[in-house]
Amino acid sequence: MSGFPPQRHLDYLTPQLEVPTDTRVASVALIGAPNAGKSSLSNALIRNRVSAVSRKVNTTRNRIAGACTIEKRQLIFWDTPGLIEQQFVKDLGEARRELTTSGWGAAGEADVAVLIVDASRGLQYWKKCAAIAGQLASVRKRTRVHEDATRDASEEGGAYRKAALLLVLNKCDKTRPRTRLLEAAEFFQENIEGFEECFDEQVYMVSAYNGRGVDDLRDALLDRTTPGPFEVPGGMTHCDDDLSLIRQHIWEKLLHTIHQEIPYQCRFENEELEQLPNGDIYMSEVIRVPHARTVPIVIGPGGKLIRWICDKTMESASLALRRNVHLKLRVAVA
Repeated sequence: MSGFPPQRHLDYLTPQLEVPTDTRVASVALIGAPNAGKSSLSNALIRNRVSAVSRKVNTTRNRIAGACTIEKRQLIFWDTPGLIEQQFVKDLGEARRELTTSGWGAAGEADVAVLIVDASRGLQYWKKCAAIAGQLASVRKRTRVHEDATRDASEEGGAYRKAALLLVLNKCDKTRPRTRLLEAAEFFQENIEGFEECFDEQVYMVSAYNGRGVDDLRDALLDRTTPGPFEVPGGMTHCDDDLSLIRQHIWEKLLHTIHQEIPYQCRFENEELEQLPNGDIYMSEVIRVPHARTVPIVIGPGGKLIRWICDKTMESASLALRRNVHLKLRVAVA
C-alpha cells in the first residue's frame, strides 16, 4: 500500500497533552482461530470501534492497535489475524499464509497473550483450539515472554504477577445450555498440555456482543501492566494513523457487501489526506482491484454499492476518530 505525501501527514498527537508520571503499560495480543470474535472483543475492551468486524475469516489484515487508558494504566491491543494450527500454515495461499504467520509473531512478542475461543462451537472446534493453545504456550516460552505464575513482581508495591497467558471463552450469549461454558472450561484445562504452568488459573467467560464479563477481563489485563511510559495520549483509543484506521473501516464494508474472494485481492492507494481548517478529515482513496471485470462488482449497479461503502465508512470512521471524515472513493484496476 502506498502512503500519503509527507506534507499531508496528520500529526494526530498534537496539541501536546500533559504526560502523567508513574504510569504502567502492557501490550496485549488478542489471538485465536478465525471468527472467534477477536475484533469484536478488542472493540469492547477499548470501548470504541477501531478494528474491522466481519463473519469472513482473516478480516484483520494487519496488526491493528487500539488503546485503553484507565487513570495511570494503559493497555495497547494488538488485534491479530485468525490463527490455525502451525502444521497447516504451509497449505494456505500466499496472502492467507502471511496473515496467519503475523498472528503467531504477535502472540510471542506481546506482554500478555489472550487466547479467544468461540464457546458456542462444538467439540472438534475445541480440539483445534486446544492444539493452538499448546503451540501458543511453546511460542511464548521460546520468545521468553511468558512469566511463571508464581513469581512476585519486583516493581514498587509488590504487585502479584500472574501468568501472561489468558484463556477467554467468548460468545457466551450464544452458548446453550449455560452448563456448556463450564464444560468448555474443564475441557481446555484438561486438554491443554501444561495448562496450569502456562495459563492463568482463571478461565474468563465473556460476550463481546452484550458486554458480559468484558469489564472483569479488562481489569485483569490492567493488573498485568508494568511500569513504563504511555505509548499514546490517555484520551486516544486508536494507535494507528488516521489513514490506516479509515482503511480498516473501508475494508470492513467491502467484506460485508462482497461475498467472494474479491475483498482479499483489493489494495488501497491514497490520493489525498488532509486536515481541514475546522478539524475534519478529507480523504481521497483508490480501491485497486486485480481485473477490469471486478470493477463493476465493487461499484455495483449504478454506483450504489461504492456509495454505500463510502457513506458507511464515513459514519463509522467519524465515530472512531471522534471528528467528521469526508471520504471520496473510486475503483481502478491495479
